[in-house]
Amino acid sequence: MQSSSNPHISAIADPSPRNHHTNIWEISRKTVPTLISLFRLIIIPVIVLIYYFPFPHSKLVMGALVGLGAFSDFLDGYLARRFNTCSKFGAFVDPITDKIFVNAILILHMQTYHTWIVTVPTIIMVSREIIVTALREWMAQSGQRDVVGVKYLGKVKTATQMVAVLVLIFDDNKFLNIIGFVCLQIAAILSLVSMFQYIQSAIVNRTHTQPTSDR
Repeated sequence: MQSSSNPHISAIADPSPRNHHTNIWEISRKTVPTLISLFRLIIIPVIVLIYYFPFPHSKLVMGALVGLGAFSDFLDGYLARRFNTCSKFGAFVDPITDKIFVNAILILHMQTYHTWIVTVPTIIMVSREIIVTALREWMAQSGQRDVVGVKYLGKVKTATQMVAVLVLIFDDNKFLNIIGFVCLQIAAILSLVSMFQYIQSAIVNRTHTQPTSDR
């Protein structure tokens, strides 16, 4: 009797190392960008502990951790786009971790410097994040959350923030202080401009999608 074989069943049932390695690669490709985003959350308490319990060269360690966190912000987005693994959960986690990471360090800088040059931009940027987050939730009610998705100006703002929070760690270096103060003011201005862009986009889209009442 002639045996018949189904190539599709054979491929599914094939426990070969090649298929096993492929499955591991697929899982890694989908989860690594999100894990990198979550890494920024994990190092926040470490940075806070180092700030309040300093040791020799602790500022260098803090700078290295903040720099690593800033690089991870670029890396997770790059990997998600490179391997086409952008997910709804990843799109939710990435901006949230960015906000918590940057704002937590900004609050530490407020305690270090005790000056309006740091305090006022920090208040502006924290307030902006709350407003934009609330705006996204409002738009999500009508299925238009992407209308207030991350724009190019918002990415520039985040990059400027990252530079500011990094260099301001070294409060005993006047040159880096000036760079940090300037970047902080630029980031605050970009925060306001991008916020008004988001608000304008939301209002325009909500107005166009509202059902017209019967006359």
